[in-house]
Amino acid sequence: MLTGNKGEWSEVYTFLKLLGVGKLYAADENLRKVDNVFYNILEVIRSESIGNLEFRYSNNQNDVEVVNTDSGEILISMPKSEFDDQANKLFSDIIHSVGTTFSFAETEAFLNTVAVQSLKASSSDKSDIKIKVHDINSGYEAVQGFSIKSRLGNPSTLVNAGRTTNFIYEVKNATPESVEEYNGSEEIFKNKLGKLCSSGVVLDFAGMENRTFYNNLVLIDSMLPIICAEMLLEYYVKGNTTVKAIVESVTEHNPLHFDIEQSGHPFYEYKFKKFL
Repeated sequence: MLTGNKGEWSEVYTFLKLLGVGKLYAADENLRKVDNVFYNILEVIRSESIGNLEFRYSNNQNDVEVVNTDSGEILISMPKSEFDDQANKLFSDIIHSVGTTFSFAETEAFLNTVAVQSLKASSSDKSDIKIKVHDINSGYEAVQGFSIKSRLGNPSTLVNAGRTTNFIYEVKNATPESVEEYNGSEEIFKNKLGKLCSSGVVLDFAGMENRTFYNNLVLIDSMLPIICAEMLLEYYVKGNTTVKAIVESVTEHNPLHFDIEQSGHPFYEYKFKKFL
């Protein structure tokens, strides 16, 4: 039996809905669909235990054919409206579900029919779903990978907190008393760190625990590790809680000494937007 949380079932919903609609729409800044900006979907690609599958549209665009590309066999063909019906049913089930994880027998039976045996992409795959799209304006066709973020359950994160995303700081100006008070405190991390820094302690960015994540940031912008480290201090020590307020505060302090006054360039805002 397939079990998952709302985020994991949302990946299945997205898979079914896209095949049922046949278009991948753009959205505005408020996540409202833009009706006249879209890619036509040519096929959705999944890797399952039985092989690599392509969910292709038939010549009449009304049916979806499930093809095992390893063998070249067409496993099943059915109206794309069935994918849309199943997506709508699953959506209702997700938003009315109670608990942390759950199973949906009707959806699982349908997934078995179309040779899908897993809820989500492999953890080694950077994309949650792969789609071959066609741009009607340019004729452009390509397989694109997309990340799926669901708002049907708890808010999703862009970067998960863990050992792979830990930032390391050097503690300066600490007294034995302040260290003892910090280590003995049972308050939440944010509160006791704030008290530590209010005692005159200075935290200097010293590096990152995971070199891969560090290099990923440097690949985007060589200054990003330092900028992110300063932004974390803004949140944990100074109490700013939104990205906008944090970036504005870092810009005001300008720890990297960019030529902000003369050039007027939004250095911190631009670099962090590249990261997002």
